[in-house]
Order: sequence, then C-alpha cells, then structure tokens
Amino acid sequence: MADTPLGKMIIEMGFDDSSFSKGITGVNKQLAALKNDLKTSQTSFSTFGKGVDGVRSPMEVLNKSIAKQKEQLDLLKKSYSGSLVDGKATSSTQNYANQISRANAQLAQYQAQLKNAAVEQYKQTSILPKLSSGFEKISGGLDTVSRKTAPVTVGITAAFAKGIQAATNFNGKMTEIQALLSDGTPANVLSKQMDTLSDKSKQWARQYGIDTSSINEGMEEMIKRGYDFNQTVGAMPAVLDASRASGEDFGTVMSASTAILEQFGLKTEDTASMMKNTQRVTDSLTFVANKTSAGFEDMGVAMEYVGPVAHSLGMNLEETSSAIGLLSNNGIEGEKAGTSLRGALSRLLKPSDAAAAAFQELGINLDEWKKGNIGLPDMLDTIKKSTEGMTQAEKSSLIAKAFGTEAQTGMNILIDQGGNALRNLTKETQNATGYTKKLADQMNNSDQKQK
Repeated sequence: MADTPLGKMIIEMGFDDSSFSKGITGVNKQLAALKNDLKTSQTSFSTFGKGVDGVRSPMEVLNKSIAKQKEQLDLLKKSYSGSLVDGKATSSTQNYANQISRANAQLAQYQAQLKNAAVEQYKQTSILPKLSSGFEKISGGLDTVSRKTAPVTVGITAAFAKGIQAATNFNGKMTEIQALLSDGTPANVLSKQMDTLSDKSKQWARQYGIDTSSINEGMEEMIKRGYDFNQTVGAMPAVLDASRASGEDFGTVMSASTAILEQFGLKTEDTASMMKNTQRVTDSLTFVANKTSAGFEDMGVAMEYVGPVAHSLGMNLEETSSAIGLLSNNGIEGEKAGTSLRGALSRLLKPSDAAAAAFQELGINLDEWKKGNIGLPDMLDTIKKSTEGMTQAEKSSLIAKAFGTEAQTGMNILIDQGGNALRNLTKETQNATGYTKKLADQMNNSDQKQK
C-alpha cells in the first residue's frame, strides 16, 4: 500500500457546496447527477487504477453523495417542522415524513457503499491476492465510521488520493514483476519474494533518493534479461551505488552494468556472487570514468561493441575498461571507442594474409597472443619499439594494414601512450574494490549533513 495508512483512509472533511443549488429542488437535482456520476465511476473503476482520465473515483463520488444526502435531510426536516400547524400534522406532513425515511435509507446505503468501496480499493492495491493480517481490524473500523450519524462528511484527503494512485502504480509494476518470476516458482515462495522486493524497493528509494517507479522498472528490466530473484536482489545495491557515485541516471547505470555482467561471464546464480560481481563491474566503470574523460554511459556504450570480443580473447573487465578510458582521454568515446577496439581485437583473432604480414613486421607473434602468453600492454610496448625510427606516415600505414583503418586511430593513441599507461590503470582499477560504495556513502552523508 501507499505510505498513508489505510486506517486514516476515512476521515472527517469539509464539503464546499458553493456550486450547488439551494433548496430541495436543487439538492434533488444534484443527487440525481451524483447518482449518474457514481454509476459512471463504478464502471470505469471496476478494476482500480484503470479509470478514464477525468472520471472521478467511486469513493470521491460517494463522499459528495453522502454530503448532499445529509443536506437534503436537513432541508426535509425543516420542511417537516414547517408543515406542522400548532404542533399538528397537515396534509404535507406525511409526505415529508416519507421523504425523510427514504433519504435516511439512501444515506445508509451510501455509507455502506463507501465502506465497500474502501475495502475493494484496498484489495485491488495489494501486491498479492491475499489481504494483510491486519485488514479485519481496519475493516471493523470502517464499519464503525459508516454507522456514525454525526453531521460530518466522510471522505479521503487529497494526500491520500495521491498516495492511492502511487500505490496503484507501485503495485501494478509489482504485479508485472510477479508474473515474470512466477514461472515454476511455488506460490508460497513467490509470495515471500514479492514481499521482499516490495520492502527492498521502498528501502532503496529512501536510502538513495530514487523514486520507487525507477527502481521497480530497473528490477523488471533485470528479470526480463533473465535474472532470477536472487540475482536481482544481489545486483541492485551495487547498481544504485554506482548511480549515486557517478551521477548518471539509474536506468542507464542498470542497463550498462547488467549487460557487462553478461558480456564478461560474470552473471551467477547466487545472491552473494551477484553482489560481488556487480560491485566489480560498477567499481571498474566508476573508477575509470572518474580517472579519465569517459563517462559511465560512454563506457557502457563502448562495452556493447567490444565487451564480448574482449572476453572471448581473455581480456578482463578491468583492462578493457582502462583501454576505453585511455581512448576517451584523446577524444575517442562511446561507440567510436568500442568500435575501434573491437576492430583491432577482431584482426588479432582472424587476420587476413596482409594483416598477418603486417603484424609480423610489427614484431607481434600472433600464436603467443592467442595462447594468452602476451597481453595487450605487452603488444603495445612491442609495436612502439618496432616502429621507432619510422616516419608517422610509415607507422600509421603499417598499423592500418595490421589492425584495419577503422581501428587505426585508436591503436595509434594506445601505442603512443605505451603499455605502462594501460598496465598501470588496469592495476589501479583492479584495486578499486569498494570504490563505488565509498563514493556513494560519502555523497549520502554529505546530503544528510546539508539537510
């Protein structure tokens, strides 16, 4: 449910009747109009939260109907009293008495309908089909309120109405998540999982200052990618930390992180491993992004192109991230960085005859590379040494023949910086465990101090 407790749903509220006609005739007309409104609202809101824009909820119409019915009763009672002559009934007195009886019956009906509408609204905004354990007590409270005859209007505040809509959106998304997780999951297990996800979503929203709708959409996206309950719960905290630390949109960080987990084979079955591996991904990207000109989003885009190829060649996440970061320092970012690295690595994997000859001239032993005996930093050192004394044109031409024209500019940059630039940044990135969480915690503490 929403943050507003259901126990506060039914409260006393004022009723502004300035737009209503005065007198019995005007009141009767307004009651007839409200009956039509009620019928329309009950039809449109037969499934709560799926009403039509501009159509009021049944509870709103019932509150107005109760207020107007009480107004009618007051007027009828005055008319009844006015029909008496010297305390004796006249021909009109019985007519007013009958109308008062019918009005009282209608008021009781509206009050009962209001209680039922509140009950149904609660049911339809529950995450799971079952009602919470405390509902019978609340329901009894609603009965007590509906029996009151004091001249006050029973209704819901605008704050609660807003809360109900938020709860509807929240639980609607949770219902979608439940459907995604339901395949093969026992009902009792699924129920506990949904309770956990609901609690976690609200907890993370308070902790990170991110609305629950974004968090729920992120969880849903993970599950659509094939993540199970444990994997999702394990991955979320690190993604939230990375969003906070990097300043990037949560959805962007989530998409990049989950994709990279898959690209480098880091997706696991248990919660603890997912927490560790997701932290590794977010630490690597956040650290490199802060040490270079790359942004978290740029690195995620670059990884889309180079990640799977790098992993297939035995390059780890940290080295690949560092290479992207070094390229970004020289104006090659995002898709361009990923495309350039992918082109270079693909040539190393399956070189043409001309490329193989160029690699040989550059001093690169492709067999040793494929065996994993030499890495990219070693290769950069070898090429830099082999091209000493060459003109820039000769060097660029040879690198283009080896790695392809698409990768030429990027490889020139990495070669000019030398193997140590990549080697050292990779080592720093590997030692950055906990970097993202530390930054996120510092930012959270800073925000709390400013409040």
